[in-house]
Amino acid sequence: MFESSQEAYDLLNPEGEFFLDLQSDISEKTGIRPLVFFNEGLRHITNSKHEIRTPEDMKGLKIRTMNVTAHMKMFEALGTQPTNVSWNELYTALQTGLADGQENPIANAVYISAWEVQKYMTLDGHVCLCGLFCMNEDFYQSLSQAQKDAVDQAALKALEAEYSMYQSNEAANLELLKENGLQVTELTSEEIDAFRQACQPQVLEYLRSTMDTPELLDKAMQAVEEARG
Repeated sequence: MFESSQEAYDLLNPEGEFFLDLQSDISEKTGIRPLVFFNEGLRHITNSKHEIRTPEDMKGLKIRTMNVTAHMKMFEALGTQPTNVSWNELYTALQTGLADGQENPIANAVYISAWEVQKYMTLDGHVCLCGLFCMNEDFYQSLSQAQKDAVDQAALKALEAEYSMYQSNEAANLELLKENGLQVTELTSEEIDAFRQACQPQVLEYLRSTMDTPELLDKAMQAVEEARG
């Protein structure tokens, strides 16, 4: 859905309409109030076999994913064999060939020294990883208006600081991967769209079958398209 981390950051702007709708829905149904969503980066594919530029290049690869059904359905639609391996066992799985590749944010690729067991990285940005910063809704509502304002402003400042650090670290980490020999492929908007067309319909069908508010998907996608122009 996103072609950059900035698009995700803008969609989840805590002062924006989409976030406020999402915040209200989650707070009402769970008793947990989202304050902000920290942007932890777009997830990208690495592998040890060959450069990936098209969905066809994915076919037959064993790709380690998280144990998230939507993620696995996405990679199945791309013709890969999703392989569920725990984070602690990921490096060994790549080293031994249990998995040909994996998908993670750039920072995680650095963390596992991916260049030691992988040769190629494609910046396809297939999923945006977010961390939810939240608090108890009943407690929030028990606060005075001044206290609520202070909490909201503190969360906003934390979001701004986190995103600034993320942007700085992302650029530095990408250079580190390149310097250590990982071949990094950047895709054009047209090339990214080919991946989108190959797997988004299947993922959306699954999500709509499991969500109690599937209309939020439509609102999110519409907001991103409108912002993109």
